[in-house]
Amino acid sequence: MEFSSYLVFFLNGLTFGMLLFLISSGLSLTFGVLGVLNFAHGTFYMLGAYLAYEGLRLSGSFWLALLVAPLLVAAFGAAIEIVLLRPVYGRPVVYQLLLTFGVILVVIDLVKAIWGMGYYSVPFPLLLTGSVSVLGRGYPKYNLFIIAVSLLIAGGTWLLLHRTRFGTLVRAAASNRKIAQALGVNVPRLFTVVFALGAWLGGLGGALASPLGSLSLDMPVRIIVEAFAVVVIGGLGSWPGALLGSFLIGQLEAFGILLIPRFHMAFIFMLMTVVLIARPRGLLGTPAPTGEGVRREGESVGASVRARPMPLWLGLLALVLSGLPFLLPPFYVLLLTEALIFTLFASSFNLLFGYTGLLSFGHAAYFGIGAYAAGLLLRDVGWSLSVAAPVGMACAALAALLIGYFCVKLDEIYFAMLTLACAQILHSTVWHWNEVTGGSDGLDMIPRPPLRFPGLSIGVGSIQGFYFFTLVIVAFALLVLWVIINSPLGLALKGIRESPVRGEFVGIRVPRYRLVAFVISGAFSGLAGVLFSVFQRAVTPEAVYWTTSADPVLMSLLGGPRVFLGPAVGAAVFLLIKDLISAYTEFWMLSLGGVLILLVLFLPGGLAGFAWRMVSGRAVPSRAEDKAFVSPRAFGERR
Repeated sequence: MEFSSYLVFFLNGLTFGMLLFLISSGLSLTFGVLGVLNFAHGTFYMLGAYLAYEGLRLSGSFWLALLVAPLLVAAFGAAIEIVLLRPVYGRPVVYQLLLTFGVILVVIDLVKAIWGMGYYSVPFPLLLTGSVSVLGRGYPKYNLFIIAVSLLIAGGTWLLLHRTRFGTLVRAAASNRKIAQALGVNVPRLFTVVFALGAWLGGLGGALASPLGSLSLDMPVRIIVEAFAVVVIGGLGSWPGALLGSFLIGQLEAFGILLIPRFHMAFIFMLMTVVLIARPRGLLGTPAPTGEGVRREGESVGASVRARPMPLWLGLLALVLSGLPFLLPPFYVLLLTEALIFTLFASSFNLLFGYTGLLSFGHAAYFGIGAYAAGLLLRDVGWSLSVAAPVGMACAALAALLIGYFCVKLDEIYFAMLTLACAQILHSTVWHWNEVTGGSDGLDMIPRPPLRFPGLSIGVGSIQGFYFFTLVIVAFALLVLWVIINSPLGLALKGIRESPVRGEFVGIRVPRYRLVAFVISGAFSGLAGVLFSVFQRAVTPEAVYWTTSADPVLMSLLGGPRVFLGPAVGAAVFLLIKDLISAYTEFWMLSLGGVLILLVLFLPGGLAGFAWRMVSGRAVPSRAEDKAFVSPRAFGERR
């Protein structure tokens, strides 16, 4: 291949990288100053594109639309910061993620209500149509325009942050916001301006990108993962790191298509994985901000409830659920079956999150491995479900062991990002491995063979039959999880959640205990995936995508991560909103997003935590009631 061809690939990578920089620099700036990892940043990108389209339609001027659209996005970002984010700065980072995820759902449905679900395109401005010659090869003028504008924005942002009084105040607030406020800096107003600047950068990226592809409602979901990859590789909170990470990912994207087109998307997350393992803070990263926006050691996530004799309640609940299929129409039996499967998925995730204090953004990996393993064994090998289910669970546990070995050494955000990267590598593999996984089409026609034991065969092919099978499996799995949580191992995990440093001090090998919890959680997530594949009789790459990983997070926080049946409550509410409300309106995400936002603002302990307060007549404590750290002997004797 000629040198000019490589140059074209390089310029394509530079164009994509510079667009990513505009988006990720705003995300990195927001985290570096406010300590907020903003999941809704992708909506700024989408709004910038849609507002540019609308501005062009109304005014007929691309340049006016390019000017106005990012300013409107900045105003929207300022409103988000003042109304929603400001009340949760002192809370753990997971609630900020949940709140901003709720904003994503609300904004997507608002965009759907205004512009519909169609695909839109923005024409190139007349001045920038056509191409120019680069070493004898034509290259689009508009791409070169994007590179030039992005480099100018990069230089202007650097000058703003390092050569102006505003930049001095921003860096002072990022270093220690309390001292900055004591010296007379209006920190709340500064935070609003910084967040609006980050939104402006995201909106500008969307407006510039609008002529390069079609506008659709999945824009924020697609772009936010790549933006997170940029800031993780470059370093959370590092502006130069965002520039470096954007450049590297842009070139990986361009040359990956040239070298291995089937798996080029995996290269980004492979690099992200290597960086997180070798240098968790990123290539140019600095220590995480210590302000109110970041969870500090010892802070609890949600509300804590002392363990209760759950087997009795679990038995009563199973008894009630066993009678419902005889009273409900088949549709509701199917809905209950799905709720049971996601109850298991959310409860297994919650062992890691609610009881160990580790937030995984990649639990769809184990859910998907269980689903694909069982689907292949049932459909292509012809195994019995009684054999395929344990094998699928074991495959998920093995994957959790391999991935968890590297992940459990990291804390908080870096742990979450590494689990996300590993899951996205798996998603890219599943998507392109057509010979085994079926590629983008997935596996279909998965049978529901009877459970075969020596001298016994139990049919589960009917709606009611599979419901009772799922009920038995989920009830037994929850009983096992309850026993684990209330065992000496569970006490150790709760103590690690409250303070890993004190856990090490009293003799607990924190990485080992975390790895045990990770493997158990992954195994039961795999079992949920097995049930899901048989229930749907199909499995697609969507089961491994990061949005599926978000489901158990939302369910756990909806119900309450410190109440054992909280994830079950969250799963029921989540599916109620998703399946029942969607039958009456297409704007079900608006309802779910609104519930999430209200929950974070007013019921941080979750719905089950709120119900516990109402029933017990006393407030749920914000710190754990587990007394493991009152006496170091509690761990020394129970390990």
